[in-house]
Amino acid sequence: QRACRFVAAQKHMPAEILTLLAHDDDVIVREYVALNPNTPVKALQQLAQDKDDYVRECAKNRLAKHLKENKVYERVLRRLLHCV
Repeated sequence: QRACRFVAAQKHMPAEILTLLAHDDDVIVREYVALNPNTPVKALQQLAQDKDDYVRECAKNRLAKHLKENKVYERVLRRLLHCV
């Protein structure tokens, strides 16, 4: 379990591994996955329905941040395309 916790906490862990760890039985592993900036949206969506309150909250916060970042990106992209 310590190894999985260590892996889940690594900021540069590949998305595929984080997706696998999102299914881990250890709640702490799932917490680390939910907090990891490399965790893909699909895994965050799954964790947003986790049985643990804290895991759900972390995943929902990461999803909200992801959506906000995408909206900013879309606005910048539209402005750039409009200038061309």
